Parts: sequence; C-alpha cells; structure tokens
Amino acid sequence: MPLPPFDELKSYVGFGPEDARALADLKPLAEPHFARIVDEFYAHIQLHAGARSVLRDAAQMDRLRGSLHLWLADLLAGPHDDAYLARRSRIGVVHVKVGLAQHYMVTAMSRIRGALENIASDSFADAHAARRAREAVGRVCDLDLAVMLETYRDDYIGRLQRMERMERASVEHRLADLERFHRDATEASNIIIIGLDATTEVVLFNATACSTTGWARDEVVGREPFALLFGEMADEARSLLLRRDGMPATSIELALMTRAGHERLVRWHSSRHAQGATEYPTWLLSGVDVTEERNLERRARLNERLAVAGTLAAGLAHEIRNPLNGAGLHLSVLERAIARNPAVGPSAAEAASVLRTEIKRLSSLVTDFLEVARPKPLQRGACDLNDVVAGVATLVRPEAEAKRIRVEVTPFAFPVKMSVDGERLRQALLNLVQNAMESIGHDGRVALRVRRSPRDAEVEIEDDGPGLPDSRAPIFDAFYTTKDRGTGLGLSIVHRIVTDHGGDIAVSSAPGRTSFSVRLPLDIG
Repeated sequence: MPLPPFDELKSYVGFGPEDARALADLKPLAEPHFARIVDEFYAHIQLHAGARSVLRDAAQMDRLRGSLHLWLADLLAGPHDDAYLARRSRIGVVHVKVGLAQHYMVTAMSRIRGALENIASDSFADAHAARRAREAVGRVCDLDLAVMLETYRDDYIGRLQRMERMERASVEHRLADLERFHRDATEASNIIIIGLDATTEVVLFNATACSTTGWARDEVVGREPFALLFGEMADEARSLLLRRDGMPATSIELALMTRAGHERLVRWHSSRHAQGATEYPTWLLSGVDVTEERNLERRARLNERLAVAGTLAAGLAHEIRNPLNGAGLHLSVLERAIARNPAVGPSAAEAASVLRTEIKRLSSLVTDFLEVARPKPLQRGACDLNDVVAGVATLVRPEAEAKRIRVEVTPFAFPVKMSVDGERLRQALLNLVQNAMESIGHDGRVALRVRRSPRDAEVEIEDDGPGLPDSRAPIFDAFYTTKDRGTGLGLSIVHRIVTDHGGDIAVSSAPGRTSFSVRLPLDIG
C-alpha cells in the first residue's frame, strides 16, 4: 500500500516549521557527537544475538556505520519533504529485507532519540531553546518511525496476499498435502524438514528449518527454496536432492547459507512420495545440522596429531638439549682461545660466530618442541582484551615501521573483561601478527580488530599479503610450514594456547587478504 501523504504524517505527529528550525539549530551542536552515537549504537547491537544475526561481516558494519552517520545528519538538516519521505521508506524496506525484527528497529529509534535529547539538554544555555530542541527531536523521530513501520505493514500484507493466492489456486489439494506432511513430521522435531510440491515450491517449512536458516515460514512457503538456501550452489543442490531417475532416497552433506549469510553444514536426506491414485509427486527434504559435530571432529583430529607430535618432540628435546649445552660450553672455550691468539685468522672467528648462531637457533627450536609437548598450565587473571591487543601492536610497531607496514588497531567500544592467561594470549597474538608481517614483507597493512558478542570475544588479525599457498593445508599441524627455515611449530603453539582457553581459531585466505580469527568464550576462568 502507498504511504499516507507526508503532510498528513507530519500533522499527525505535530511536526512543523518551528521544529525544523530547532533541528537546524541543533545540528552543528550535535554533529561532533555523531561518531560516539554510531560507535555505541553498533556496540550495543553486538551484545544482542537477535539484532547481531543480521550482520554479515566487518565490511558490512563499516558501511552501516557510514549510513547511520548520514542518517543522523539528514534527520536534523532536512528538508523534511517528499524526497525525505522516499529516503526513509527505502531504509524501512532494507530492514524488512534483511530480516531485522520490528522490535529491534523500534528500540533502536528510542536509543537514538534519547542520545539526541541528551545532547539538546546539554548544548543550549537557554532552557526554552533546549526544550524546543528536545520536542523537535521527539517529533522527527516519531515521523521516521511511522514511515518505517508502514513498510513492515506492507510486507505483512504482501505475505498474506501471497498465501491467499496459493489457497485460491488449489486449496483442497494443498490441505491434503499439508495433512500428510504434518503426520510425518511435527513442529517439535529437531530436524530440518522441508516439503516441496510437484513444482518444487515449499509447502512445509518446520520450526527447526526456520531457526536454522533465519527465514520465517510465511516468507518461504510458495517459493522455490534452492536459490534462497544454497545461493550459487542452487543447481547442484537441486540435482543432488531431487533425483528423478527412480533411485532410492539419497543422503548427502551440503552447506546452506542462512539469511544472515552464515554457512551451516547440513546432512540432507531426500525422499520422493506419490499422492494416491493421481501419482502426484512430492519431495520431503530432511536435514541435520552437523556444523558443530564436524568442527569437533576436526579439533579432535588436530589435537590427536598435536599430542603425537608433542610426544615425539619431548623425546627429541631431551636428547638434543644436553649435547647442545655441552657444545655451547666447548664453543665458549674455543672463542676465548681464538680471541687470545692473534695468529688465528678472521675466518676461524667467523666460523665460531656461525656455530654460536646455529646453536642458539637449535636451542630455540628445542624450546618450541617443549612448548608443544608440555604446555604450561594457564595462569588466569582478569584483563581487558582491548589492552592485550593494544600491547601486541605496540610491541611490533617499530619493526613494522622499518618495513613500512601500517598496523591498525580497532578496539571494541567498551572494555572486554576476561579471565585469561594474559602472557600466553599475548604470545599467541604476537605470533599471528609477526606471521602476517612476514607474509607481507614490505609496504602493506596489518589490521587488529576486537569484537564481542553476547557470549564470545573475537580478535581478528588481517593482512593484505599474498595469501596462503593452499587455504586447505593443515597449517595448525605440528611441523607443517611453508617457510624455507620454518619449524612448523608456531601455529601449533598458537592453536594450543587458544584451545587451552576453551576457544578456537579459524583462517580464511585469498590473494590480497588473509584473516586469522581467534574466538574466546567470555564465561571462562
């Protein structure tokens, strides 16, 4: 339905020329606060799982931050005309499209309103001017809220109309189908259940399907699901799950994309059914989300390999350390003898220096062996993850400046208090940052970002280097390395420290962008 005339909306909320002038007076006083309002707004979003679920990645959040900054300026500057109405209406359409629940939009507007009203109270010395500005803020926020709520109403009406068209087309047949499907699978099932009719349109989408995918039932019923759930893999998924060669029911693992853009690995089972004498074909797709199961299996395999490598490393370390210490002592005697005898040429001193360097390198390697084999128990203490990340950046900055590498730190807007072993965690993050700098070489960028969700904290370390040679390589396995003189233990140690804290580490890599993400639970310690 079209929106009511804008003048009618303005009249209804009592918004007039005096309000527009009051907002224009407030704008230059409020603009210095926009960045703070935007930071706090998105920090609060990340503390609530329902609102956070519509965010895909850091790049999207950066775009949204810029949009909110422009929205605030537009809110105060106007002009509040039909073009303004059209812009606000488009924002509401985007909220509906990404699946932002209506109550989050309403409460978000309340938060913005409160922030601007506080600025109005603090910025005007004249009490009358401050009151007029606060009232104008309230009215213009009511105006925007009315416009965006109308888009939610239009979306709801569109859903109802689509359902009505379906029912008019073949109500009796579809009711029979739904009865059969509801006998086979109830809403209480913890399995994804999707029923398709002969045209492969959805006629059943149970509660688990909704919670896993992020799509509401009435948004999916009557639509072809493959492009919606599998994206670029839609044709392949359709071919694998809807077999028309008369073969028995199939079972296969395929990843689906949620509405928020997250990937979930699902083990699918598809079966074909015939409807009575008419032989009307239908399909039942059932799926079990095995994402966490596969992650646990992967971690178990990795931990098993680390344990085996650790046992080997411990034995080697004890066998090597004693002769190394003896070699170091004898080398010290030799170095003193060379220094006292001027007849000895410089080549002997140079050879001794090379031996000293190699002994130090082997000693460092033994230390790394023991770190994998016998990790130290964690010494937990309270710390702010923002401070840990800032400390790592400070440590590497001199080396980075020498290589013309920019080190950028984006802390979370609020303190991220955790119970962790600060020294071990700093060691893991420092290792990742140094790896990033080594991959860049010179003239590049390393970004460190701290994020927080309701239950987890995350540190992302991203570089613009060439990327990993093989993104599927077992880079966290002990002794695996792509460096000419690498030991292959650095990332194993990082993985050990992170998992000892109850967290996990993930990597994504492509030419020009490699990102390591360290996730730590907040309820540890």
